[in-house]
Formats: sequence, C-alpha cells, structure tokens
Amino acid sequence: MNRRSDMLLPVTRGCVQVWLILSLVAVIAPLAPAVCPLGDLDGDCAVDIGDLGIIADHWLSDCTGPVCGDLDLDGRVDLADLALVAAQWQDAASPLRITEFMASNSTTISDEDGDFSDWIEVHNISAIPVDLDGWFLTDNSSNPTQWPFPAVRLGGGEYLLVFASGKDRRDPGGQLHTDFSLDRTGEYLAVVNPDKALLHAYGDPYPPQLPDVSYGLIENTIAAHLIDEGDAIRYHVPIDDSLGHAWHSREFDDSVWTAGWTPVGYDRGGQARPTAHLVAYWTFDEDLLDHSGNGNHAVASGTTFLDDIPPALVSGRSLAFDGISDGVQVPDSPSLNLATGAGQAFTVAFWFKTTETQAKIVMEKGPRRHFVTRMEAFADAGKISFRMQEDVDTRVISRDPVNDGQWHHFFAAFDGAMLRLYIDGVLNGEVPETGHPDNADPLVIGSRFGAAPWNGQIDDVAIWDVALSQDQIEGLSDGSVLPLDIGRVLSTSDARLAGYWDFNGTFEDVSQRGNTAVNYGAVFSTDVPGPLGRGASLRLNGASNYVLVPDAPDLRIGSAFTLSLWMKSNDRDQIHTYLLSRHSGSYQQAIIYEYVDDHVEFFGPHATGEDPRPGSQMPVADADWHHVAYTYDGSLWSGYVDGIRVFSAPRSFVLHTGEYPWYIGSANGSVGFFDGWMDDVSIWTDALGEHEVAALAAGVSPRAISGYAGLIRTDVEPAMYASNASVYIRHAFQVQAPEDLEDLRLHVKYDDGFIAYLNGVEIARRNTPSPAPWNAAAVAVHPDEQAVVFEEIDVTPFLGVLTAGENVLAVQGLNIAAEDDDFLWSCRLTATQPWSSSQQYRYFSEPTPGAPNGDSAADIGPVIHTVSAPPPAPAASEDIIVTASVGESFFPLDQVRLIYRVMYGPQVATPMRDDGIHPDQNAGDAYSPSGHDTHLRVNGYYAMTDWSLPTLKPGQRADRFFDKYTWHCGAPSDTIEVIADADNEVLEDDEKNNTRTETWKCDTTAPQIVAGPTVSELNSDNAKITWQTDEPTRGAILLGRRAGTVDAVLAQTGLRTNHEIRAKDLERGATYHVQARSIDDSDNTTLSEILYFTTPVPPDGAGPAIGRERVLRTEVPLEFEVPASDPSGVEFVRFFLDGRLVETDYSEPFLCSLIPHELGLGPSEFFGSHTLTAEARDSGGEFTLLPIYVEPLDRCFPAELDFEFPYEGYEILVDGTTVPAEESPLWVRVRASATPWRQVVRFGEVIEMGTPLDR
Repeated sequence: MNRRSDMLLPVTRGCVQVWLILSLVAVIAPLAPAVCPLGDLDGDCAVDIGDLGIIADHWLSDCTGPVCGDLDLDGRVDLADLALVAAQWQDAASPLRITEFMASNSTTISDEDGDFSDWIEVHNISAIPVDLDGWFLTDNSSNPTQWPFPAVRLGGGEYLLVFASGKDRRDPGGQLHTDFSLDRTGEYLAVVNPDKALLHAYGDPYPPQLPDVSYGLIENTIAAHLIDEGDAIRYHVPIDDSLGHAWHSREFDDSVWTAGWTPVGYDRGGQARPTAHLVAYWTFDEDLLDHSGNGNHAVASGTTFLDDIPPALVSGRSLAFDGISDGVQVPDSPSLNLATGAGQAFTVAFWFKTTETQAKIVMEKGPRRHFVTRMEAFADAGKISFRMQEDVDTRVISRDPVNDGQWHHFFAAFDGAMLRLYIDGVLNGEVPETGHPDNADPLVIGSRFGAAPWNGQIDDVAIWDVALSQDQIEGLSDGSVLPLDIGRVLSTSDARLAGYWDFNGTFEDVSQRGNTAVNYGAVFSTDVPGPLGRGASLRLNGASNYVLVPDAPDLRIGSAFTLSLWMKSNDRDQIHTYLLSRHSGSYQQAIIYEYVDDHVEFFGPHATGEDPRPGSQMPVADADWHHVAYTYDGSLWSGYVDGIRVFSAPRSFVLHTGEYPWYIGSANGSVGFFDGWMDDVSIWTDALGEHEVAALAAGVSPRAISGYAGLIRTDVEPAMYASNASVYIRHAFQVQAPEDLEDLRLHVKYDDGFIAYLNGVEIARRNTPSPAPWNAAAVAVHPDEQAVVFEEIDVTPFLGVLTAGENVLAVQGLNIAAEDDDFLWSCRLTATQPWSSSQQYRYFSEPTPGAPNGDSAADIGPVIHTVSAPPPAPAASEDIIVTASVGESFFPLDQVRLIYRVMYGPQVATPMRDDGIHPDQNAGDAYSPSGHDTHLRVNGYYAMTDWSLPTLKPGQRADRFFDKYTWHCGAPSDTIEVIADADNEVLEDDEKNNTRTETWKCDTTAPQIVAGPTVSELNSDNAKITWQTDEPTRGAILLGRRAGTVDAVLAQTGLRTNHEIRAKDLERGATYHVQARSIDDSDNTTLSEILYFTTPVPPDGAGPAIGRERVLRTEVPLEFEVPASDPSGVEFVRFFLDGRLVETDYSEPFLCSLIPHELGLGPSEFFGSHTLTAEARDSGGEFTLLPIYVEPLDRCFPAELDFEFPYEGYEILVDGTTVPAEESPLWVRVRASATPWRQVVRFGEVIEMGTPLDR
C-alpha cells in the first residue's frame, strides 16, 4: 500500500529535525562485537603472535583504538589490553561472511543472462587476501562442500557477488553461479572453509524473505568512548556570575574546583514530588487481572475475548458483552475508594465500541456517592454520559452519538471542582462538581448489578486517583501513551535489593549487602548487553564453570521476590541448564534454561501453596542478549523477557527459605552447567513493578531502580542543596585523531535539565531557560524513571569542534529548584571508528549487493520511501511540508505517525490520520486524488499499488495496470491477488466483488536427469547415491529390498542440480534397489531407472562351516547335498570331482548332480573310485574346502532297484527277454545278480549303464 501523506509544520525560527516512525516499530538491537576475535589486531581473524607484536610496539603508549592495541579503549596500551589478548589467545574466526543475500530478486540486479536470479554477497572481513579455492557455499547443513568456489582471490575488505541461480558456473573470470537457488520461505545457508571447521551460517531456516528486500548482517563501526560514565570530573557550585562564560572554554583553569567522578548528584529520599497514581488497569488481553499492581482483579460472568481492538492499541484483545447477562465485577478495596485521592480527584478512561440505542450501563460504582458511565436513550440516544451522584445528580454528556460501531476513547476527569468528559481526545463538556465517590460497593463493568446490561466491546479500562492533564489525555486517545506510562515513578527505597552482581571485573555484591560470590572457573568477557554499554560480563563454558553465592538472611526469598538477569546462549541445543538456582538436597528455586524448546522457565518446589512452574515458560528464541525477570508479590506471578511482560497470573505460593546457597550458571555446582554469558544478576525481596522491570531491561542499574543513591559517586548535596539550582561540571578528555571520528553522540542522564558546551560551543540543552544565568533552575521536571536512562543526542554536526589533544565538555546542570530533594548528572560522549561487521541479522529495504549494508530492520514493517520535507532552509515564517510514501511488507499498514523536534525542544509525536488535523494539512490526500488505490499482492505479500482513473467504468479494462511491476514466478506457483479500491474510497452497493485471486503455476516441464544415478563409496551399512539434473530440483531416493517396493524415502533439502544422498543403516550383504526422484520448484517430478547394489560384508576371519554330505538320488544322475553355513551368509558352494569343477550352487540347499555322459566318462570310469570335494565361500570372501566323498561311485547304488513299469519311452529286458508291458502300472524289483542290466531308450537305442549287480 502506498500512501501519500502531507503534514504541515509551522516554523518560527531555527531548524526542524523530522523522523517518520510507524506503529509497527522495528527495534534495532545494540551493536554486537566484531566477528573476528577481539584480540585480533592485525586483521587476520586470529589472535596470535602478530597481535602480540602490535601490543609490544605500542606498550604504555597513549593511543586509542584497536589499531594500536588499545582493546579496552581507555586511551592507553597496558596490562588490561594484554590480558584481553591472553584471554583469547589462538582464538580464530572465519574471515568470510555472508553479509547479505536476496532470495526473491525481482528488480534489484540481473545476471549476465538478464535473469533476476537470487544472489549471495560474500565479504572478506579480514585485512589480508583470501584464496577461495577450497571454500564452499551450501544450502544443505548435511553437505558442507555442496558448491566449491573456483580459484578466486578476494582481497581484504572486498565483497564478492555470487548468483544463487542453479546454473553452476565457476569460471574465475566471469560471474559466479551456484548449483542451487535460495528458498524465499527460509532454509539453511552457509560459507564453509577448507577445514569445514570455521563457517558463517544462517540458521536453519533463515526467516521468510520479501521481493527485492535483502537480508544479512549489520555492518557497523566500533564505538570510541571519549567520555564514559565513571570518568573524572571537576565541579563548582557558583555563588555569583563572576565566571561569566569563561568556564565553558577549553583553556579555562579549573584546578581549584572540586575533583570527583560521574555520576554526580544527591538523593535525600525523593519525597518532594507527589505523583499521579494508577489505581486500577484492566487490559482484557486474555485476562481480567489488574495490571496496576494494586490487586484489583476482576471476575467475569459470561463475556468473550475478541481480537477486534482499537487500532491505536496495535495488539492485544478486547472484552465483548452480549447485552443480556454478561458482566464484570471488581470487589471493593481501599485503592478504589477515590475519596482518598489527591484533592479527592480521579480519572476514568477506556475504549468502547457499540451500536446500542437504549440506556445501558458501561461502568458503575454506587448506588450513592458513586460514579456511573452509561449510554443514553430518548432525546440523547446513542450518546454516552458520565455522572457523579452525591446530593445532586451531575451529568456530562457527549456532543454527538457514539453508537456507530466504531472504536471510541472515553475519558472522564474530576479535579475536585470540575467534571470533564473527553471523547477521542476532544473535550465534549464540563460541569461543576464538589462531591467525591467514596463507598464500599464493588465496581461493576457492563451492567448495573444485572440491570441495563451493556451490549458492545470494552478495552483498556484504567482509573487514577488524580485528574490527568490535557497532554496525557491526548496521548491516551491516540495510543502514543498507555496507562502504565502515566503517573508511575520508581521506588525511592533500596531495602528491596538483596544482592546484585554486575561482574565488572569483580564478584563482589555491589548492592553493598556484603554477599560476595565465589568463582569456580568462569571468566570475564567484554561481550556485554547493548543497553548496559561497557563493563564486563561472565562467560561460562557449559562444562564446569559456575559462581556460588553463600547463604545469607537477605537472600532467603519466600513469599515475594524478583529475580533479574541478563543472559546470552552459546549453544541453543542445551537443555536443563541453569541460570540461577538455589539448591539444597533437591532443586529449590531456579530459572531453568531449557533451550530444546527455546524457552526459559521457573522451577521451584514450593513450601506451601500452588506450584509456580506451570505457565512460567517464556520464549528466548535466538542467541542474542536477553533480559529475563520473574516477579511475585504474594498474589500475582509474572514473567518478563526484554522488559515485556510475557505472562501474568494470580498464584499463591511460598518458596522454601532454608539456609541454601545460590548458584549462578549451574544447578548445584555439579550438573546443569550453562554455556553462554550472564550479566547483572540481581535478587530482590519484593516484586518490582512493570516499569521497574522495563527500566532494568533498558540498561538501568539495579542500584538506580531504588533512587539515585546507588548510582552517585560524587555527592554534591553539601554544596548544592538549598544553595543553588545550578552546578558547573567540566569533563576533560583526549582525542588522538579527530579527523578519523564519525557519528558523535552525547548520552546523558539528568535531573532536571542541562546545557552542554564542547570546547566552548553549545551542543545540546534540555529543560533550560534562555538565557540561563548562574543560578538558573530547570523549567520542567525530568521524571526519575527517565533520568536514570541514558538519552542519546546526535551532536555529529559539532565534530569539527574537536581538536587533537585535550578537549573539554563543560556542563551546567540544573535542578527544578535549589530545595529539590534529588539531582543527577552523568554522561557519555562517543564517536565511531571504521571496524567490521557484527552478528546482528536484519532486513534491508535498500539492498547494496557488493557494497556495505545500509539501514536495516529486525522485523521489517511498512517500507517508508520518497520522503521529502521542503524547503531545506525555511525562512522564519515559512512552513515545512513533510511528504512520504508508505508501503506494506508482511502485514497490512495500520497507522502512520510523524515525530519531530524543533531545535532542542521535546520530541512531538502526532498521528497522520488524513483528517486535516493532528496537524494533517489536507484531509483525504492520503490517496491519489486522480482515482483510488488498487493493490497487487503476490503470495500474500504486498507487491505494489496502482491507481484507477476516476473515468474507469464498470466492466472497463485497465490494460496497462501494474505495467511497471516485473513478475518473476516462484515455485511451485504464485497466488496473485488484485484488490480494487483497497481502502474503500469509492462507495459501492456491493463491496465484495473488489478482489480477484488466481493461482499461476510457473513451470509445467518435468526436470531431466542428465547423469546417474550412480552408487559409490559402498560400505557394509551405507552407500552414496549421486545424480545430476538439468535444473535445480529437490532430490530424493526411493530405497527398497524387493523390486516394486519402497522401504524408505531419503530426501534432500533445498533446490540443486548436483544431488548427493547417503543411504545409512543398511543391512550388510543385502541387495537393494534404488530409484532417484527429482521435483522442481513447480512440483514437476521425474524418476530415474532402477539401480541395484549389494552391500559388502566385512571379513570375519573364518570360512563357512560344511556339514556331512547326503546322497539324495540313487539313480543316475547321482545327486548330493552339502549343508554349509556362516554368520555373514554363504555366497556359493563349488563342487570338484577329482579336482575338476563340476558344479556351482549359489543358494540353499547346495546340490551337486553327476551325469556320466556330461562328464565325458564311460561306465567303468564313472563307477570307479573318485574324490568329490566341496568348497564354500562366505559373503566376506573367505573359503572352506572339504572332501565329502572318497568311495567308488557304484557304492551309491543299492542291491535292489525298485521302479514303476511301464514307464513312458522305456522297456525292460531281463537276460535279453523283454518284460511284457502291462495295462496298469507294475512295480518291478530287480535283484542283484551277475546279469548286466540295461535301460533301453525309445527309438531302440541301447545304452549300457552298469555292470552286473553284485550286492
């Protein structure tokens, strides 16, 4: 979807900085460490003697950055840098990275054939050339050598573009093409080195891809910390204006000022600021829980959760009431007695949607001294009202009906004197009121105790005990502010923090409770969570490392607690490994890291109550840093990942509180070892609030959650409190080569305002008057929960102010008043230096094949392009018009906001609703004035928008529609969807015929097998089958033991032309038939001819066993049977008569038949003495030779012969006389005698077959 949105910004002076953000915000993760080891100084991606030489060359010299060996960026090469090199000694990484690829190339770049093929960008991140001969690309994790690179030399820092087209071209002088293409729905992809040990791989699979949007690594620079938190400062609280502006300059002598370190400030207990409090808050996101922390949980009768929610809320669910019997009730509690609020004031806010025309109750707490919200009837039908009933019924009613079936925001505020009603952020009415609603009745939502039931939906109901401001009302109504964002401050007491280990070079408990930990093999690492910035983390090896915290009374949590930590996995396959565990004879309290399901969960056998484990699983689906926290306040059990609440449920339990130690990174020091990094582990004796957990996930120190006292290193209370609201602070720092620096950023924590000067030039200010004299106070409060989080300010335009050598950042810190009970100042000043690529993966809406990657998004939302904001240099009275085109990606476009700031003023967020206000310039210009939007979607993804002309009539064709879109069909087919009038700008009687969907098959030609299949590397239990196709296909082999049967199908992943599958777990000595199958991207299939192979049997060192022979036939031909057996199977038995091979039998039973004339022997020779020998061979090729008969063959015949007569074709002669043939069969027995016997064959041929029978 493309929207053209114009926004008018009035300008009075100075400049305007403009950003566009969307409701689908892409959160960019912090920069990850360089992919080469940290200790790699010479650019070869290995920590070795070359890097040690660089350390030696610059030993104890003052320099900044890895180029000279300053690994910790403290401006000096010393033992700390040497320790970092030693810690990573002989570590190595692959110098090649797949920094970008595109799996759906429609228009970005074409190959030499003019085809828009998929492509892969390979980057040599090292400083030295790499010979690619022996390197590989693969999209099959089981085949790392799938596509070999040719002998191409890739210089240090250079990029190489390889097309993943399936064309398999490896000419070093031309474009390179792999033999596989990329799957846009996701698959494996890797570059592999010659040892197959060091590789860079994208997970199996990588996420779904979009047309002409690439995916890859963020390529960034390394941060140079010019000023860091904790650095030395000098400060002075002025008593007059005698210093003027001189103290801003770099040359000013501050040697007589007081020395200290940041953070600077004081905290007297934080009792000076009353704040608005959230009394109750029900989100109705699949629960009826009170998310304010006050325990006002609701109970429903009927009602249904729906996915239909107010567009401004972006996500969640709403609660539906049927108008008959549904209702919700909240028991009374002290927090709901609004008479105790500040000034007896209160606020009620919620979203609603209805078509009701009768009087219905939305919310009520009564019946007297109460408040009630209802839909009106009669003359005010369809309007909504709010009233307080004391002695006089005071009511305020909406201006217009709100029963249009659309979502509306309701807001009623009572400040102790006036009752005001706002609808959708606009004041609708106000009346005087002096009462206050204090009663012991329950709060009812959706009915009046069964009467006047509400018919419609309600969402995000919130109640405060103060009247909110106009800005807060507008923020709630447009969704830019949520109820939890208003009126919440952090606790000012640190009694809840029982233990805190930050692992910044020590195992001490920095909560100052004295719970020092004992290390068992873990090491410190410079890989830290991005929000924490610098410092160190704990590296655990997953085999034996852990940290033990001895038992202490403070650490025996039971009925209420918070467990908080940062974690990063080094092995996503690890299961039942422990992050934080309290252990005795059985596992008592633990966060278990079960990565087989990509989850963490809480497991803690409890002393009493319910089991906390069910429902505590929380997803941690990658190997990045994540903040994990569990909180329990005695009734509400919650879990958070990265500051976002994942689950929350009423639960009642108490954990064991015995004298057990805590283990970090292990279950009990002997099992469950965690492989990865951990940081900032903290244990609390109470449940932190949702915003406090969010602050921890944003990088706030646990010591700062409870006020400023735990942060401050330099206490300025004696000099500043009640004396002056201003303090002067100077930060001196060194810069070696300012011309090499880029992207200068000032990061500030402040309460309540400041002005910053760099070498005498003002670079930033917040909440300050103009001018700001020596005793100036801040003009606005900076809330505590914001003051402890670094705010980043881009001061890049002032890079030219830096000089080589010493520089000074001078700051005037301003409090809201000299008597204010707290003050805070701390800062960092950072720049960037060229370095290498990180391991953060992102989408790139502007691909850069063959060049460094640009702006990116983790979960790509709508694509913003064609942004303009003329004029570039507006005059004092000239307006700025901001115009942007916004297109869909994975999801439909929801909303657009403009965020802007005038000079150093606060950021302003305003929705672009295309209604001519907020402050949209022209209503209705979000769509082409010449017609209406028509969308093209391919496979469910937005492709482009075209516009129908207003003259297009029903039935008329738009033949050139989408003529600028180049369609490249995907496999096996594409679903094409055209949506006319996609935004319903043209009113029609029938809106259902605006969409047409068709399925277009891309290819109907079956692939051809051009080589193979062949069997190679044949072993007793496995074999490799290879074949080649004329186009990329998904390959498989059909394997069976008998012809016509298939016992197994072994398939490949991905598309390729060269196929290789290894059949495993075969039976030895068995015959298999195999058939290759190939299916192309359009599901066209081809099968090869059937190929047969037999697996060999390894020798067992012994031949077959041969048993005693048996004579089966006593007539000619003589027949012998020989039993033979072997564990590996008998391949055959050969028979030798007097050493002459006469028979070979390949299957049981093993038989030998002897016929005289076939042997060329006469009667006397045949019936003489012979030796018959059997030779058996097993499947392993081993033989056994055994004589089986050594007597004359005539011994085979008996003394009597019985046979049936007549027998066709024969006659019997005894002493030359023919025995008469009978009509019926006659058994004839010839006894032994001296008379020779003869068998006469028909046709009168007489063959003498034997000698006289003598037995």
